[in-house]
Amino acid sequence: MASDRMVYGIDVHYEKITRDLLFSVDKAPSYIETLRVPVSAAYYHPSGFFSKLSATPVNQNIRKLGQENLITQQMVMRNGSEIFWTLDAQFGYRFPKRLGIFSFGIKNLLDKQFNYQDFYYQTGVNNPVSPQYQPGRFFYGQVTLSFN
Repeated sequence: MASDRMVYGIDVHYEKITRDLLFSVDKAPSYIETLRVPVSAAYYHPSGFFSKLSATPVNQNIRKLGQENLITQQMVMRNGSEIFWTLDAQFGYRFPKRLGIFSFGIKNLLDKQFNYQDFYYQTGVNNPVSPQYQPGRFFYGQVTLSFN
């Protein structure tokens, strides 16, 4: 089934973040450990159209001092562990002469609900960053242009 139009991929991402909370007054996690293993298959047609399907299992463990939850913009920092899968799909078109790409996609295609602690709490509430994994289905579009 392999061909010059198909691309298969697998990645392993392991992140372990610890911080000393001895002098900290917040209730942010003191330990976050995350293992992600995205597996993908993509098809590229010579006319420029492409599609990609990705499945990603995520295993995350979090520890923090104290039992209170810190609630800030759209997040609840928590203790415990979470294991979940996401399925993402992307479709697009590469413009002739590689002048750009138009694509649209769906993240969390199966609309799974889960608790995932991203690391954007480190940027402060005045500079939020979109989390990598979000509970609920998410549609997006993207245009990339190349000027040579």
